[in-house]
Amino acid sequence: TLLIILFALTSLTLLTKKLIRQKIARWISIISILGIALLLEQLPYLNGSLVYVLLLLLLIFVSVSLFKNKNHSYIYFKNASIFFILGIIARTIDIQTCKILSIGTHFLWHIFVAIMGYYIIIGISTMYKSKENINDPRASELK
Repeated sequence: TLLIILFALTSLTLLTKKLIRQKIARWISIISILGIALLLEQLPYLNGSLVYVLLLLLLIFVSVSLFKNKNHSYIYFKNASIFFILGIIARTIDIQTCKILSIGTHFLWHIFVAIMGYYIIIGISTMYKSKENINDPRASELK
């Protein structure tokens, strides 16, 4: 769990640095997301996966924002979202599937999250290598 939290925080920091222009707005976003995540972590819904739904929504938001700005790195975040959805489903249904299949589906959670992490790393790397300025409201006009 600690490594997932560190990965999420690092990714969130790098993404907000590229997507949000004002430094204070970036920090407010990060602190707000962390606060909401801590609250969701306490709720027992979806077999403890509710906090990951928040991260999924953020991932989808990033993908849509990049798509609207005509930034080609959106595809990596879209792919990451798809694998994260699959992972959340596998994690959520694990308790029920253990009754039928002794191995359960939790191992799929780890596989899908690893693939999601790969796409996030590639997406962030692509964003930082890109010459286009995502923060520039004229970015789509500049192409």
